[in-house]
Amino acid sequence: MEAKWTKEAEINFDDTLEYWRHHNQSDRYSDKIISEAEKALNYILENPRLGVFLRDHNTYQLIFFKGKFSLFYKIKGQTILITRFRDNRQKPLY
Repeated sequence: MEAKWTKEAEINFDDTLEYWRHHNQSDRYSDKIISEAEKALNYILENPRLGVFLRDHNTYQLIFFKGKFSLFYKIKGQTILITRFRDNRQKPLY
């Protein structure tokens, strides 16, 4: 399997990292988010149905990093399509 990020997901991810860099005046927390997101993505690649299936949106959600962040994704054949990255402390998405 391979993973691909939508443009929207990439923007969500980059915006989140930039927010925490600015908020903390440091890259340390953003680097930790990157590391934890990579681990979460590897878990998804190993077991694509690991996340919770959101039937109404036909997508999966994997919550990670002590419940602070989520990856939303779809399974398209042999590809995991990351559709959104969210900081769970933001206003709920759905």
